Amino acid sequence: MSYTEPQRKGCELFTWDVFADGGAGGVTDDPEAARRHVREGLAEAPPGTRGRVRRVALCPLGRAVYVDGRAGSRRSVTTGRRRC
Repeated sequence: MSYTEPQRKGCELFTWDVFADGGAGGVTDDPEAARRHVREGLAEAPPGTRGRVRRVALCPLGRAVYVDGRAGSRRSVTTGRRRC
């Protein structure tokens, strides 16, 4: 009889940033919460402000590494509307 360990999903972390004067940023384990923080930050920010969500993982050496692609948004300079 063989025994196999159940596959465990590793801890996923997501950083979020809003790049503006007095901007905000943080880390969460919920990607939807990270996107919500960016949306809320862009809603209050001046036109041209950028926001970003990135997935973070720990490499075997214990350093934080950004993985996969980046999801970003920007508040339009001309219309003031949020673009993804």
